[in-house]
Amino acid sequence: MAISKKYGGKKSGQISRPLLITIIVFAVVSALILGFAIAMAIIEERGKSYDRLDYINDDLSGYIEFDESAYKDYDIEINIPNVSDTEVENEILKTLAKNKGSLLYEGHYVLNRPAKAGDKVYIYYRGYELDADGNQIDLEGTCNFSDSTPTELTLGGGQFIAGFELGLIGAVPEDYSKFEKVTDGEVKDGDVLYCTLSYIEETGSDIHRNKKVRIDLNDPKLEEKWGIGIEDFLREEPIDSVNIEPITLTKANSNEKITYTSAEVNYVTRCEENPKVVKTVFPYDYQSEEFRNKTVYFDVYIEKALCYETAELNDAFITDKLKLSSEFLSEYKGEGLVEKYRSYVRAELEAKREDDKRYEAADKMWEKLKGKISVKKYPESELRRIFDDYYYSHQLEFAESYATYYESIDAYLKEYYDVGENGDWRAVLNEQVKNEVWEKLIFYSVLKRENLVPTDEQFEEIYQKELELDFEYYGKTRKDFDTEEKYLEALKKYEKQVLDYYGEDFYKESVYYNYAVDKMLDFANIVNKALQK
Repeated sequence: MAISKKYGGKKSGQISRPLLITIIVFAVVSALILGFAIAMAIIEERGKSYDRLDYINDDLSGYIEFDESAYKDYDIEINIPNVSDTEVENEILKTLAKNKGSLLYEGHYVLNRPAKAGDKVYIYYRGYELDADGNQIDLEGTCNFSDSTPTELTLGGGQFIAGFELGLIGAVPEDYSKFEKVTDGEVKDGDVLYCTLSYIEETGSDIHRNKKVRIDLNDPKLEEKWGIGIEDFLREEPIDSVNIEPITLTKANSNEKITYTSAEVNYVTRCEENPKVVKTVFPYDYQSEEFRNKTVYFDVYIEKALCYETAELNDAFITDKLKLSSEFLSEYKGEGLVEKYRSYVRAELEAKREDDKRYEAADKMWEKLKGKISVKKYPESELRRIFDDYYYSHQLEFAESYATYYESIDAYLKEYYDVGENGDWRAVLNEQVKNEVWEKLIFYSVLKRENLVPTDEQFEEIYQKELELDFEYYGKTRKDFDTEEKYLEALKKYEKQVLDYYGEDFYKESVYYNYAVDKMLDFANIVNKALQK
């Protein structure tokens, strides 16, 4: 939703600035002069008047028409689990890591000390899932064995998914370091091979070209998977060389055949035993959608560690370091301050999770409505007004921050909207504006139809609540101030910053949108698939 800053807002795009080795003084001065000129022109342009649509008082039926069946009693599926114990402990781990002390043992690598929050460990790892028969199925992109050096990982740094770093706490490096990677020589008995294969399976004539696979010569089902004679075929291979002599093998316990057209053993590992096995679950919002909520196992080998003075979770740490008083934590469940703090962490995570559930439900809601409601015609003046509003904001951004990095506003906006050198950023922005107007026509129509339009007094109450939630989102709540007076003073200052940044009309419209979405979601049946498992 374009008009809500939580959905992107005016500043939804992000520009990656080119790396400039040298910026000469002339260019900087010229840009400043240009920036001032552009800013003055924009101020003059923004004085334009538009035939603005009054969504609450104007008749919207000329633009859009639908009945209540379009927005009532339909199903929305989301897939967001509740906060787990692992996530709570992972959040605490991150807090402890942020408060770690000095480097220990004069900076020497350590092998025999249990890993603690804030320590740096140097690891090799391999991720996999288990099928119904308990077989390991490698997960693409979850193995660093091909790297020349181990990965440096700060426990509690948040570099890996929740549960991974937590699973290494207490592990002693020398107990989990039996791992050797070999990149030359020949394959030996008992090796684990990491290969690039091209092969054809008889069943279904499946063709696999240049497929990266892991073949464990110790696997009792080796010949069932890869064919009788696969060990002899690969054992004759020099590591890091390509065999293009085709060979056909029959899979054990079946008549299925598999033909290898090329094979390369990229490297092998030896002594791949006794790893630290970490079991966890990919986050519901993980970047690769196919991994979301998937249970994963990691075999981890710890080569060495750098150790630090570790913060301990106790009463003193909570009150003195985190500045959370026993009075503040008294409302949370638990015996003692530490357990109450855990409950506090869970409550904070759950509040964010509820927001995520709402955001996903809102996205799904708009997807559903797009299939049911179309616009008869768009209010052209409104489209121009909103387009110009975005464009003027971009001009100001360009003048203030980017004029030294791009040769023109056009070049800047091509990157902003990610359309490439020959792309049309105006077309992208036009579609964004149309979608915004479409959503506004719908939710204002629904509010009026259902008599849910708030009075001025009600809106002021909604506005104040939203402002406080935004302030809290950016890290400030009443507990951070000595008195209510100081809190309200800071809130007023924050409000001015928000309105200066977004504009009063824009921010109030954002507040109205969030209010309207909540009301519209009440008409839907939201089913959380993650809670049905």
